[in-house]
Amino acid sequence: MNKNKSCVCNQCGRKMKIKIRQEVIDHEEDGEEVIEQFMACPVCNKRYTIFISDRSIREKMAARESLREKNRSCNPALDITLKTEIQQHLKELKKRYFRE
Repeated sequence: MNKNKSCVCNQCGRKMKIKIRQEVIDHEEDGEEVIEQFMACPVCNKRYTIFISDRSIREKMAARESLREKNRSCNPALDITLKTEIQQHLKELKKRYFRE
């Protein structure tokens, strides 16, 4: 990513550099981390979530990556299944952690 990219905060209107950070926002019952990737306005502290992941999502993303690396033609059906599962689980995580 180009480090000179910027955007405008929707809350205060301030132009800010895009700086992606990550933070552990919770732990699952087995101790695995739930991680949020985000950027925040330096003026009003409005937080913009970019991505949220738990072990399940990280494992499925790794499986998709492995599938693509091992098989150039890929297994489209398995790839679509993994993608769908990731998207559904992301929706569940967003509901659980962000009530916006």
